[in-house]
Amino acid sequence: MELKHRINSKHVFGIIYFACLFGFLMLNIALSGALETHADSQIFDSSSTLIIPEIGLKTGVTKLSLEEGKLNTPDYYAGSYSRSSNKTLIVGHRTTAFSGLSKANIGEEVVFSGNLYRIISKNTVKKSDINMHALLKKSERDTLVLMTCAGESLDNNDATHRLILTAVLE
Repeated sequence: MELKHRINSKHVFGIIYFACLFGFLMLNIALSGALETHADSQIFDSSSTLIIPEIGLKTGVTKLSLEEGKLNTPDYYAGSYSRSSNKTLIVGHRTTAFSGLSKANIGEEVVFSGNLYRIISKNTVKKSDINMHALLKKSERDTLVLMTCAGESLDNNDATHRLILTAVLE
């Protein structure tokens, strides 16, 4: 009788444990989806989305401003900065918004603000060799410059190099 009681108790405990774990996971999934939807609706409008279909990249983009001469990259989505009317720099972390950006190739489509762009160049450059004035300089065609970290990781969520993709309006 005692052995039968232990077996039933173990089964009951296991069932309760897995039911609680399953409930906890479902609650987290439901809440995270609700929070992301709510946050996206407050920060972004429908025209501020960056999509690269071939690699499954889709992220909201918010406008950035210079703070003490620097652009602070948002943690979980991309940020855009422009000094001229036809060239936009879009930055994002390689571990969040721009994870997978390194898989994009020349010739692939980029959709931003309802416009279709095509990637014309892809380069990895040492961080110290980047000239932001040249990177942001007005161009002849409407241009997007996508930039994220590359190379070896450094302190403060930084890296030794930058992956830079340039896309022009079709």
